[in-house]
Amino acid sequence: MKTEKNKKINEAIDLLIEGGADLKTVLKQDGLIKELTKSILERALQAEIAYLALTLFKIYFQ
Repeated sequence: MKTEKNKKINEAIDLLIEGGADLKTVLKQDGLIKELTKSILERALQAEIAYLALTLFKIYFQ
């Protein structure tokens, strides 16, 4: 499983490089890394909220 994740990450990096992505843009303060981090954290938070909502529903309504 870990190898599959690494493969996908490497493919994404290859796409950036092959697409001519400017590393200054990727790594700058408001660049791609920041946007990716924000998106990952937002998804994790949404998943946590959904889990908590489901747990509360089960406690109070079942």
